[in-house]
Amino acid sequence: MSDEANRRRPHYFARLLAELNTIGGEHDAFIKVIIIERIGKALILIALGVGLLVAGREGWLTQWAASAQQQLNLDTDETIFEQLFFRLLVMAYEVVHKVTLFRVGALLLNVAVVGYLAYRKRLFVGI
Repeated sequence: MSDEANRRRPHYFARLLAELNTIGGEHDAFIKVIIIERIGKALILIALGVGLLVAGREGWLTQWAASAQQQLNLDTDETIFEQLFFRLLVMAYEVVHKVTLFRVGALLLNVAVVGYLAYRKRLFVGI
């Protein structure tokens, strides 16, 4: 056997680095940037996946979900209509007692959007 047959092929990363370090045409540099970007994305996604697995095993995900539910007022003790009604009352109270052009415009815009969505989605057809 010859010496070439006995030589081992370089490791993948060694070949990749050798290829990235070569000087080529104008398109080669762009392709190298794409390769490095994809490797970076892959490493970040792998790290995030491992992080999610660890968080799931430790029970952190359920704690985070409960905290987010509490912070976003997604509790099931009040319906969404009650929450919207109370927010509308608060906004109307602020417009009546603390009148500014911005608050009046915001109230009119909100009422117009709700009316438009109710009309377009036909929410109150049977009523």
